[in-house]
This record gives sequence, structure tokens and C-alpha cells, in this order.
Amino acid sequence: MHLERLAQYWDDLDDWYWLMALKLQKARRVSRAVTRAAAALAAILAGIVFALAAPPLALAAAVLMFVSLLYRVLTGPAALPGRPF
Repeated sequence: MHLERLAQYWDDLDDWYWLMALKLQKARRVSRAVTRAAAALAAILAGIVFALAAPPLALAAAVLMFVSLLYRVLTGPAALPGRPF
């Protein structure tokens, strides 16, 4: 009888541990999404401020970013399943 109670107690502890692990995983996923959204918003606002302060430099920076992104896409790994290039 006592061993059954002990086994049930250990099982409850195990269930609680994995429940908390799942909750923490969800919280980590949400915090990561919020952080990414905040970083994207900060980059957008910085780009707008930069474009208003120095339009020619902002255009040059935008062209360099576009060209580097295009280069990365076209020279990346060989065509993978589901990848058009």
C-alpha cells in the first residue's frame, strides 16, 4: 500500500515537471516572437529616421542590403526539395 502511494506521488511529480516544461516552452516561444517583432519594428523605425535624415545614404544602404540578399539567395546551397533556385 505504501509503495503504491509512493509510486503515485512520483508519477504526479513527473507529470507536474513535464507540464511546467511545456508551459515554459510556450512562454519561451512567445517571448522570442515578441523580441523578434520588437527588433523588426526598431529596424523599420531606424530606417525611416535614417531615410528622413539622409535620403541618398539611405538609398545606398537599401541597395546594398538588397544586392547582398539577392547574392545570398542565388549563391546559397544547391536546390533543395521545395526550393525554387
